[in-house]
Amino acid sequence: MAEPVSLAQAKAHLRVLHDDEDALISALIVASREWVELKTDHVLSQREFRRTLDSLAGPVHIGQRPLISVDGISYIDAAGDEQPFTGFTTNLAQGLIYASAWPTLGENGYATITYTAGYGEVEAPFHLVQAMLLLIGHWYANREAVASGAANEVPLAVESLCARSMVPLA
Repeated sequence: MAEPVSLAQAKAHLRVLHDDEDALISALIVASREWVELKTDHVLSQREFRRTLDSLAGPVHIGQRPLISVDGISYIDAAGDEQPFTGFTTNLAQGLIYASAWPTLGENGYATITYTAGYGEVEAPFHLVQAMLLLIGHWYANREAVASGAANEVPLAVESLCARSMVPLA
């Protein structure tokens, strides 16, 4: 999976000219992407997901954005057998899956939705990439949870950049 921030970009942002800490910086890239994704529900590197639900009713909302495709839905029926379900439609822009009639799941049944979400390598919103870079810089400079007796919180600029893409809970 290609990260939205390359090692070269991160090193330029950090003004690091040596290769001694490439492994650390690479790990910070991954950690910052994961942090921004969890904070905003935006998937910054496109990939496939599997979501398991214990019930199907009404429209199913996929919170991760942008939703690219719903690749399949299967469910465990009353006999305990896995069945494909194809009677659904999607609204990719809103991340919704609709069905005029959802299948009935067995007593211990569940449904599995396989979908693709995320931005391509060049498409990730600039403000979220910038949030990643600021977070990488913060973590690079503050490698411990507590430095000099003061807790190191995530910088306000990172929170503000991420807040632009957060969806308020209804």
